[in-house]
Amino acid sequence: MRNLIWLAIAALVAVGGYFVFVQRDAVPVAVAPVTAPAPAPVATSPAPQDSAAKAAEDAATAAARAVTEAATAAAQAATEAAAAAAKVASDAAAAAVQSAADSAAAAAKTAATATETAAAAATAATEAAAAATTAATDAATAVGTALSETTTAATD
Repeated sequence: MRNLIWLAIAALVAVGGYFVFVQRDAVPVAVAPVTAPAPAPVATSPAPQDSAAKAAEDAATAAARAVTEAATAAAQAATEAAAAAAKVASDAAAAAVQSAADSAAAAAKTAATATETAAAAATAATEAAAAATTAATDAATAVGTALSETTTAATD
């Protein structure tokens, strides 16, 4: 955008400079009273002012064309930059969504593993408690039987 502004300023300076130098080179001609008969018409080239106006018009047209081309190029570059930025943002968003999905899946897997481990621990604890109860019952029965036998033997 800054280049476009500088280009427009340069074009305006060039056109203004052209007009300044053309006006400086134009020498005013003093009109003297006509005393002699008018000479025969001679083929002349277009007036210098007409060619200067044509040159100024051509310079202004060229400057306008250059400014238009620069503006078009700048707009195209801005459009391409915006498209590239949108693609980068879209890719980043897709990567973030994929990362979040992967993290959620890993967390779910970890939770499932923890649940399975807790269930296995609960089952092992229940089995251990049942085994301990059975062992305690067997030990109590054995002590009771031994006590009974000792009592019976002592009584005999």
